[in-house]
Amino acid sequence: MRPQKKSAKTLRLVLMVLLFFPLILSQCKDRQKNPAASFDDPGIIQAVAKNNAKLLVIGIDGATWEIINDLAQKIKLPNLEKLIAQGASGKMVSEPPMISPSLWTTFATGVPRKTHKIDNFTFKPVGSYEPQPMDSRVRAAPAVWEILSHYKKKVAAVNWNAAWPAEPINGVFIADGANLNNLKAENIYPPEFAERLKKMPLPRAEWFEKNFRRWDHALPPRAYAEDTFVTAAAIEILKTERPDLMMVYFRNIDVVSHVFWKFSFPESPGHKFEVSAQDRERWGDIIPAYYQLVDEMVGKILAAAPDYDVMVISDHGQGPTYQPENIFLEINSLLHELGLLKYKNPTCADVLLKMSQDGLYNSNAPGKDIFFDCESMQQKRSGDSLTLADFLVSQQRLSRDKLAQANQNIEELYIILSQAELAGKIDFKNSSLYNLDDFHKDERGIYLNLKGRDPEGVINQKDFQTKGNIFIRQLSDLQNENGVKLFKTIRPNPDKKKPIVPGPIDPPDILVEFNPAVLNGQWIKRNKKDAKPIFISSILWSYHDVSGDHKPEGVIIISGPDAQKGGQISAQIYNVAPTMLWLFDAPAAADMPGKILSEAFINKQMNVKYVDSYIGKIKIPVKYQARAVSEEEKQRNRAIGYTK
Repeated sequence: MRPQKKSAKTLRLVLMVLLFFPLILSQCKDRQKNPAASFDDPGIIQAVAKNNAKLLVIGIDGATWEIINDLAQKIKLPNLEKLIAQGASGKMVSEPPMISPSLWTTFATGVPRKTHKIDNFTFKPVGSYEPQPMDSRVRAAPAVWEILSHYKKKVAAVNWNAAWPAEPINGVFIADGANLNNLKAENIYPPEFAERLKKMPLPRAEWFEKNFRRWDHALPPRAYAEDTFVTAAAIEILKTERPDLMMVYFRNIDVVSHVFWKFSFPESPGHKFEVSAQDRERWGDIIPAYYQLVDEMVGKILAAAPDYDVMVISDHGQGPTYQPENIFLEINSLLHELGLLKYKNPTCADVLLKMSQDGLYNSNAPGKDIFFDCESMQQKRSGDSLTLADFLVSQQRLSRDKLAQANQNIEELYIILSQAELAGKIDFKNSSLYNLDDFHKDERGIYLNLKGRDPEGVINQKDFQTKGNIFIRQLSDLQNENGVKLFKTIRPNPDKKKPIVPGPIDPPDILVEFNPAVLNGQWIKRNKKDAKPIFISSILWSYHDVSGDHKPEGVIIISGPDAQKGGQISAQIYNVAPTMLWLFDAPAAADMPGKILSEAFINKQMNVKYVDSYIGKIKIPVKYQARAVSEEEKQRNRAIGYTK
């Protein structure tokens, strides 16, 4: 959700302070009563060793109470319903921007994203334009599985979001993205455990598989293969290793919700999706079916962990997304219009603009018409150049008597529109500024293309601050015809005092925050007297195939022998890690802002202990190594709107 008014961000900050103040005050009082101990204190180590807790943590990305409650009433989620009935439950308050790798890493570490450093899906490495996945290689805070390994507890993690590569812990680690066809040593610890995974039986849900032919879509079978593997791996570990802490992550309720929301819920508060009866009949049951599938997989895992306390968590809820909620600024298109960035290949707009200049494209408002014509041709995914020509003629943009003259332009348009991989390729040798995928963040980044830092840099490093200030002033002047600024804020990145910073992550040089109020106009002007303004829609983009998106309220359920039956929980994402540590009589850390959810448990009278911090003391056993985003990850992230 992007704020629609200037006061929205301020209001959100005030609400966050009001929400967290009692929590922080309570936490501070607890910490005053319990002074910080050493994480190597023999008494603490002995207390943790004597503790006999067993905890199973099941992460279900995107799980939403409204859907759970509806299906539970229809007796379609027996396993989750049983956990709810036998324990405490409530809403998990998420934290914007709701970027899954950030949230799941906060669950695992207990510290904010600014501290653990996982704040997006990908990052720009120093010396490269090619983004890499944000994962354990750049995580700056230890996770609970590492902390409890230090205390000699037996732990296991399966598929935890952004936890790659496999970490050498005191137990078993199956990295994010591992599957039966990808059991390399970098994905499995200990490596020899891969042999067990190859032999384990995979659970099947034949009722779910029977729908594959009707659905005729690649996503459900792919999601099913991932989650049945995750289930089988978790069962294998529980039966053979009996870890004290078991953490399992299911990704795909979130994935199917992004893609199929409008088919399951075509009518949402404030919006109605245009969905054909045929498409609703075909795909309308995918989301509820996937909840039922995950419930079935959860039941199989629970059967292998009869004496465990169970914590079920989701990082956020899910709901509909539609314009203007899902309109984003395409920063590179803006920079292209300003002459600060060049593409390797012409865009559809470039071709139509050239046709207009050559007298081949007829329009009284080419800025506006070019944008909408390109959008129409792209969405139609025209089969050949003749179809494109017919479209332009039907719109009266192109005269039939000029078809032969425009033939080369039409062929160029066909190549551009039919080969999506050519779009957006930046000609760095002729670009001063650029952006990499970060549209989910409220405050986004722009890089100066620097010599000696970037492979094809054009700006001298000695001009870093001077040029940066010039670009900031230039971007600050952008406004619509009503005088509304394009950016709410624009500033040098305070974490980028020098052009090159230590570590693998290269933070952006300039930070900008888009101002949605600018959408009330049609044009962006460089200054008040700009005679050739930019048509605003030409620098925007929106989802075409994604109808579901993240909402602030997720799920928490705490059940099992030690859970408070019928209890109500009010939780934030920061509560999970310190609560896990507390259950094992291990100290939480003073830099973990969350409270311990002791009210969800009975017969748990342990004192709360704290250490100052685990950061820099419990070493993360993963070294940085370059890793490109795989083609599978790219396709999945594009399909669900995580990357453009």
